[in-house]
Amino acid sequence: ADTTALALNTPTFTSTNDNGSYAKFRDNLTLRFTSLEAIRPPTVSIAGDNVSVTELSNGTSDSWEAVYQVKQSDNATGNFIISYSDQSGNDGSPVSGPQPPIIIDTVDPVLVKVQLYSDNQDNKTAKLNDSITLNLESSEPISAPVVNLAGVQGLVGVDVSNNGTIWNIITPVLDNTSEDNVSFSISIEDFAGNSVSGITETLDNSSVDVDRTSPTLTLVEVESTNVNT
Repeated sequence: ADTTALALNTPTFTSTNDNGSYAKFRDNLTLRFTSLEAIRPPTVSIAGDNVSVTELSNGTSDSWEAVYQVKQSDNATGNFIISYSDQSGNDGSPVSGPQPPIIIDTVDPVLVKVQLYSDNQDNKTAKLNDSITLNLESSEPISAPVVNLAGVQGLVGVDVSNNGTIWNIITPVLDNTSEDNVSFSISIEDFAGNSVSGITETLDNSSVDVDRTSPTLTLVEVESTNVNT
């Protein structure tokens, strides 16, 4: 008599995201597993939802696959649970994982700080060779932001927090830097690939005005109180 269900082999659990540790909206999470003996169709839960299971073994009932597509409302971890029994009805020990879990992130990153300043004495104006800094802080760790700043394209942020949440983008005032208010455009992306682009305004009303032109005197007059002048 068969009174014990054999254990499953170690499952594989993968994400179609470019970063295999994450999954975003419409990414697929694929669970594949095999058993040491034929089992009845197992029950699989991924990210808290029951998922249909497909047999891959052409009738031998020992190789299975379950695919879950991430929903917009998901925003947690992509854990799985497999419940199964052998052909005699003996229940096996449920298998869960993975460790560490795949992180489901369907929410776009948000900048909670966008500040623009210069190293000029007043921090609000910039002359030739002064530096202009755009300081960003995000609601979650993000990849290095790409910024167009003061006419310079494709600047990559420097992580000053060492955890991916605070970034500086710095450029000098050049001979061809446009005068007047400095413009910028920010593109950000979190580790799951959720992205936001076209951010063009500071959050604290900070601004920098570029003035590369040295002052000139338009009129110089010399007067004397002497009667002979």
